[in-house]
Amino acid sequence: MKTRIKTSNINLLLFSGNETATTASFNLIAVFFTLMMTDNLLLSGVVAGFIFMFSRIFDAITDPLIGTLIDKTTTRFGRYRPFIIIGSFTLNLGILAIFGGFVKFDSNILMYGWIMFWYVVYIIGYTFQSACTRSGQTIITNDQYQRPLLGSLLAGFSYLFYGVFLITSISYVKSFDGGFANSIGYRNLAIMIVALNMFLTTLSVISLRKADTPSNYEKLEKKSKKVTISAILDLIKNNKPLRRLIVAAGTNKLAQLITATSMAYFFIYTVGDINVQKTVASWGLGFGILGVVVGTVIAQRFDRKKSFLIGTYLGLFFPIVIIITHPFSANLQWLLVGCLVAILFATALASANVLPMIADVADYEFHINKHYVPSIVGTTFSLVDKLMSSLSGLILAGALYYISYYPNMPESPKAFWAFFVMVIIIPALGHVASILAFRAYPINKEFYDKMTSSDN
Repeated sequence: MKTRIKTSNINLLLFSGNETATTASFNLIAVFFTLMMTDNLLLSGVVAGFIFMFSRIFDAITDPLIGTLIDKTTTRFGRYRPFIIIGSFTLNLGILAIFGGFVKFDSNILMYGWIMFWYVVYIIGYTFQSACTRSGQTIITNDQYQRPLLGSLLAGFSYLFYGVFLITSISYVKSFDGGFANSIGYRNLAIMIVALNMFLTTLSVISLRKADTPSNYEKLEKKSKKVTISAILDLIKNNKPLRRLIVAAGTNKLAQLITATSMAYFFIYTVGDINVQKTVASWGLGFGILGVVVGTVIAQRFDRKKSFLIGTYLGLFFPIVIIITHPFSANLQWLLVGCLVAILFATALASANVLPMIADVADYEFHINKHYVPSIVGTTFSLVDKLMSSLSGLILAGALYYISYYPNMPESPKAFWAFFVMVIIIPALGHVASILAFRAYPINKEFYDKMTSSDN
């Protein structure tokens, strides 16, 4: 295994911005894509759900191809920095084309085609840039204390952005004449997301200036076996930590995506008051950051496996409380808000160390099989993760079809239960699957210490 690698905490801080640069655009897609399609473009919500699903499937398929390209490419500017810049440019172009409202066709077919094309462009850019977050960790640090710290920074800034985004964005878009039907709100949000991406991308490129050099890869690749197709297949077949992490984190991600895509509908039709969303998001911002901090402390004192499992158990407990108490009356609104905020805390605690665990799995592959393929490990994780999370689009399409959704439709029992199942029931089932999968994850603190100190 590689000897221990450390960097300055400043570099960890700057590099962590790359995760927020990509998740910011993903939050925009998750929260507003279907709303924009149905309320602004007056297109089918069912078709929007299928576009979201098939785009995630395409995204998943391209992941290993892009990961292989990254692992096989080293330029005089390094391995990750060129792909981060290319990814950022492509991603931002797609976001502006989708949400800018600059082009509208009278034909629905042409409109669907336009959105699908630019969604694919966005996906390619997103995959390039996000793959570098997962694999770039391996050249920055593998220190037992720094890697959880990096995980907390990656997750913490993303949660900070997500919290602020939820608090402000829905009410912001709704504030324009026509509310969700007005394209100006979506366009302004897209421009802000692009500006944020460019700023954070610049910082992350700066952070890699010393670690992302050709000489570093030459040293690692001398000890690494040649990467072949059979080696990639062996990775999926024989890397037990990767398989366990894929199932556990993938089911949690599916739960998060279903919640995100259904958020506005849930507060309108199940809770009955969209303003409660801002209250939950405001409290959830602080408790989400607290969850990241607690997850980091647990990971540093014990290990990342315990941190993930504790968060997932809590993430299962609070939906069960909502199911049992059904706190949707005015006098129980405090309990509903408390449980929803607690779910955000638990989600942050569980997911704070998912990205560092991907780097752990890449180190495991090098330790056991002598394959230095961090980008392939990261994108293989993303392949299955995205295939699983693509179900969120299908589930949302099914819910919208079930209630015969149309813009500004009145509340109804069917809508109430549809989004209750989407936001409460399905995520709870996802947490059960995560717990069952992750209990057998083999990389604990003792194994990690042995792996990073050996020199096999």
